[in-house]
Amino acid sequence: MASIAESIIASQSTGIIYLDGDGRIALINARAEAMLHTSAGDVTGKRVDMLPLRTPVYRVLSENCREMPVEVSVNGAVLTARSAEVRIPSGELSGEIYELFDVTEEKKEKRHREEIVA
Repeated sequence: MASIAESIIASQSTGIIYLDGDGRIALINARAEAMLHTSAGDVTGKRVDMLPLRTPVYRVLSENCREMPVEVSVNGAVLTARSAEVRIPSGELSGEIYELFDVTEEKKEKRHREEIVA
């Protein structure tokens, strides 16, 4: 079952990052790697507070985006990030999952439409 879950996460068109209960990056899919210009080998196993401050992955993971999605600019792209707690069946907190969406094109189209109306 774990390999099926890993395959599903790997095939997502959104970026997925999972932090374990200690705040360590336990999983980052290929889409998140591309969006954040990083590699799993560079960040997996590291606590968020131990990442270099100005890196895109640190900037995204240091945002509080549980209540409401947060927009982050990364090298000209606009990403929307949101997170949620992950709990095991007993209800115990096991970590946090981040989902990243590239909304660059939507933002450009919206700005273009606004320019036309103005």
